[in-house]
Amino acid sequence: TYPSATEALQALVDGEVRALVYDRPILRYLVLNGFEGQARVLPVTFEKQDYAFALPLDSPLRKDINRSAVGFLSTDAWDDIRYKYLGPIE
Repeated sequence: TYPSATEALQALVDGEVRALVYDRPILRYLVLNGFEGQARVLPVTFEKQDYAFALPLDSPLRKDINRSAVGFLSTDAWDDIRYKYLGPIE
């Protein structure tokens, strides 16, 4: 194990390890922003993970956030942001 994904990637680049398993979006971001050409993220998923905003159960913001997120995730703007930080989607 390594203290951070960045240090694990550096160990991969340095030949200390042959592969690593970590959260795919984070690895894609790190490879594009510091390890491009030195490592690549394979199009393999061992376990799908969802992301969420944590709110109190009775929060009046919950419905508005859900509505906004669902609407935004179907826009070209979301695709542009995702491409900017994660590169092409395989």
